[in-house]
Amino acid sequence: MKWTAVILTVIMMTALLTGYIMPQDSLQQDLSGKLLRFHCIANSDDPQDQQLKLKVKDAVTGYLSGCLAGADSKEDAGRIISGRLDEISSRAQEVIRREGYDYPVTVAMGRYEFPVKSYGDITLPAGDYDALRVVIGEGKGKNWWCVMFPPLCFIDVAHGQADAKTKEELSKVLTDKEIEQISTDKPQIRLKGVEIIENIASKVTDTFKLAFQKKALD
Repeated sequence: MKWTAVILTVIMMTALLTGYIMPQDSLQQDLSGKLLRFHCIANSDDPQDQQLKLKVKDAVTGYLSGCLAGADSKEDAGRIISGRLDEISSRAQEVIRREGYDYPVTVAMGRYEFPVKSYGDITLPAGDYDALRVVIGEGKGKNWWCVMFPPLCFIDVAHGQADAKTKEELSKVLTDKEIEQISTDKPQIRLKGVEIIENIASKVTDTFKLAFQKKALD
């Protein structure tokens, strides 16, 4: 009877874990097919390097704001940016030189890993996304992340317009269901569910260990 209970627990745990993780993975894959992101990495965590990162970020997003005004898809935005990598690099380098540094800068389009990030009351799940990446110097400092398409990078977060404007922009490329799924508390609920299941898994593992130890003693 004990072994039957253990097996049933493992089956239930697997089903629940799949139910929590698979929808999240599917959502991330859907989002990655529609969003183009931006990643700017500072030379170091030195305060001056962090300030430089923000100035480079402002120069890049300021330039691309006009370039991407007519983009109506992730692919369109990607083509526009890919055709302007040299100009983006030049503008970033200009800021770096003007601020008195001689760091090199690397600008590239590619597919990169992103952590969970929030924009207003929207939270995007972790995973791989296509993105523009700007690396300053050694690229060992903290990152600045945003969404280049739709243009969340250009939303004025400081003046309290992020939530409404973010959803307005996202609604141009995402479904209502997708927007609902990435509302602020949704990913956190799923993560809590995974945490609960992980605790169950730990208890089941302990049960197996005790059972094997008892059998060995018998």
